[in-house]
Amino acid sequence: KENGTGATMEPDDFDTGQDAGSIALAGWPSPFNFLGIAGQWNDIDINNALYFVIETDITVGITESNNEYTTFVYPNPCKDQLQVKAKQALQGMAYQVYDLTGKLILTDVFENNNTINSHPLQAGMYCLHFTDGISPAVVRFIKQ
Repeated sequence: KENGTGATMEPDDFDTGQDAGSIALAGWPSPFNFLGIAGQWNDIDINNALYFVIETDITVGITESNNEYTTFVYPNPCKDQLQVKAKQALQGMAYQVYDLTGKLILTDVFENNNTINSHPLQAGMYCLHFTDGISPAVVRFIKQ
């Protein structure tokens, strides 16, 4: 790529050894920005160590470990009901549902079927909290 002044910009396959790609978080080279600016593609050596994030739109469940608990909620995202499966027996255990601001939205007790009625919740992400008096469990879930 050329910047209008005749200078070669990124990606440039420098020294024919740049066979991997990345998106700049800062100017290339930092802090001078003369080869590229933040948000632009750059070619890099395949052996460069970089940090990355992978995004996906599909969530089928969230499993979280909390001390003695291995807790799984499904379906996630849910519509009208959320099933809770845990290593410990949940029957008779109190639970609370909080929104992401920390506001208490719902409190109840698990019955025989470990089902939470999520129908009255608005669409969004929530945190389910419960404890057996010794170990707390927190599980995030999404209401469609």
